Amino acid sequence: MYYDRQGRPMDQSAWQRRFSDYDYKVVAKTVMSGWSVSTVWLGLNHNYTGQGPPVIFETRVFPPDGLQAEGEYCTRHATEAEARAGHVEAVRWTMEAIENFPPVQWRVVPDDFNAGGGS
Repeated sequence: MYYDRQGRPMDQSAWQRRFSDYDYKVVAKTVMSGWSVSTVWLGLNHNYTGQGPPVIFETRVFPPDGLQAEGEYCTRHATEAEARAGHVEAVRWTMEAIENFPPVQWRVVPDDFNAGGGS
């Protein structure tokens, strides 16, 4: 099932048009010291419990190039308001990660690994 940003059902062709529209898809994006916090509308329900509203937004933190996460920051949200609040929280988390850099849970990845040369 597909949903618009207000959580209303939509058909696949409408979802495809909206999903290809960068301005519609991106709720918020923050870049600081090479780190990116991205909150986007997915439009697909990621609520696999069958209980509650569709979960159609996602917030992720991406480290600077050359760093790979041992774990990743990813949260999902049902409404745009929740997604925006989640973005603010992810920015706070990222600011703390930058202050405490290099945290133990991040490691440098050789360039040849990123180019497909690693295993």
